[in-house]
Amino acid sequence: MSLIRAMEVVEDSHLPATIAEDVQSALAFTQAVHDLFHDYGVLSTDDVDVNQLEKAIEAIIGENAAAAIFLASLPNTEKQLRATGKASAKEAAVPAIVAEGYTKLADRVENTRAALQED
Repeated sequence: MSLIRAMEVVEDSHLPATIAEDVQSALAFTQAVHDLFHDYGVLSTDDVDVNQLEKAIEAIIGENAAAAIFLASLPNTEKQLRATGKASAKEAAVPAIVAEGYTKLADRVENTRAALQED
């Protein structure tokens, strides 16, 4: 059953209005996350599959952690990332969210490096 059909079923059910609204919100959120992943090429199917969404989220988390560990092993990576982010934002070479991503990644690399040194 598609999520749109599931929302229609919930709407036609005899659930209390607040519960039905919560279920519909959850279904709409799931559809939105699926659409985002589909648009970025993470998922190839048009049908929402919660198991695929879960695996995609786990893969993204794993990829980000692996990238942070790798980048933390390189000298001055966080400084280079911060400089690239500032230059990208100044020149509007990339969307603002990407420029901000450089700074967030630099923070993550710095925190990962510190955690690795503690272990």
